[in-house]
Amino acid sequence: MALSRKGGDLSTDLIFPAGATHDMLNEPLGPYRLTLEEFHALPVGPLQLERREAIRDLAAAMFTADLTGTGLERITQGHPLADPVLHFTPGICARELHMAAGLRVVGLRHRQEHLNIISKGRATVMTERGKQEIEAPCSFMSPAGTQRFVWVHEDMIWTTIHRCDETDKDKALAFIFMDEDEVIAERILEMSA
Repeated sequence: MALSRKGGDLSTDLIFPAGATHDMLNEPLGPYRLTLEEFHALPVGPLQLERREAIRDLAAAMFTADLTGTGLERITQGHPLADPVLHFTPGICARELHMAAGLRVVGLRHRQEHLNIISKGRATVMTERGKQEIEAPCSFMSPAGTQRFVWVHEDMIWTTIHRCDETDKDKALAFIFMDEDEVIAERILEMSA
């Protein structure tokens, strides 16, 4: 399905052209935990800011696109495919996602740095810093503020490990992710105007 926005195509090749790779396996870390305001106050270059906006626009377009007759299904929170398995131990929450080949996902923005473990599968992952193909087995750290667009090529199991004292699922997810619903809602309104 082709998604478009004012002024251009939302194709991942335009946002992240060939050669725009990024080594997520050796990404530098910044502050451990950020609020949404602190995240937006971080200094970033113009290309990184453009990619951040493109991922946000892609998320908004995915939520508003007319999927009638495409054979595609919109998967949002509450859908069985969007329901991660959470594992808790004192001070730690592990969030395990099972994603089918062909799935395209715009994830939520993480509040804190975290460990990622890819135990099965292969995907192309895009962040504001670039894109990279990852394949199991691998593990890497992600900095606070990370948001990803993931295109799953082979069935995947992706686990993120977070410092978290919450043991209630909703409270743990609220602790792990930044609430950007208002930002996405603004983007949807801008695109439909």
